[in-house]
Amino acid sequence: MNIELNMKGDAIMLTVFGDSIMKRGIVERCGESLGIRTNNYARIDGTAAKCEEWVSRYEQRLGPDQIVLIEFGGNDSNYDWTAIAADPEGEHHPRTSIEDFKAAYTRIIQQVRKTGATPVVVSLPPIDAERYFRYFSHYWTDEERENVMQWLGGSTNHIVAGHEEDNRVIYRLSAEQGVHLIDITSELATDREYVNYLCEDGLHPNEKGQEKIAAIIARSLRQEVPGAA
Repeated sequence: MNIELNMKGDAIMLTVFGDSIMKRGIVERCGESLGIRTNNYARIDGTAAKCEEWVSRYEQRLGPDQIVLIEFGGNDSNYDWTAIAADPEGEHHPRTSIEDFKAAYTRIIQQVRKTGATPVVVSLPPIDAERYFRYFSHYWTDEERENVMQWLGGSTNHIVAGHEEDNRVIYRLSAEQGVHLIDITSELATDREYVNYLCEDGLHPNEKGQEKIAAIIARSLRQEVPGAA
C-alpha cells in the first residue's frame, strides 16, 4: 500500500503522537535517517484518552505536509499491580477497556485525516514479562508477589495478554481504516537479540532497541512514502 501525500519531498514533516516508547530518541533517529523534520508529541504515560486529547490540542499544527505516526497501547493494557497485590481476589481491569481503546484509536485516525495529514499506525513492541514482573515487584514482600502470581494464574506470561489484545486491535484497525501499518512487533519478536534491546523494566527499548525500532520505521516509510528518501 503506497501512502499518497500531496507534498514536495523537502516539505515532509514526521509528527508523532504516542507514549514513552516513542519519546526515547526513536523519532529523532527516523528524521535523521530520512532527512526530514520531526515533531514529537509523544509523552510519558500516554494512553488512548490522553493521545486523543493531544491530537485535539495540536491539530491546528497538522496538515498535508505531515506523516503522523500513532503509537500507544502499552499503558492502556496495564493494570494497577499494587492494587492486585493487596487484593488478588478482587475485580481488576486494565486502564482502558478494549472497547474504549478501539473507539479512541479510531477517532484519532479520523481526526488526523481531517487535518489533511497522513496517519500511520505503529504496532506495539514485544515486552519481557518476567523482567517486567521483577521490576515492578522489586520492593514488594513475598506475600505481595505471591498474590499477583495467584491472580496471574501462576505465570507471568499472562501479563502480556492485554498487551497482545490491544496490538491485535491496531492490526485490525489498520485494515479497516485503510491506514499504513508499521509492524515493528513481528520483526522484533523474531530477533533473538531483542531481549538485549530492552531496559531493565522489560518494557522500554534501550539505546540498541531505539536504533533497531527507528531503523524499522525509517525503512517502512522510505518504501511506502513518496518523497521520504
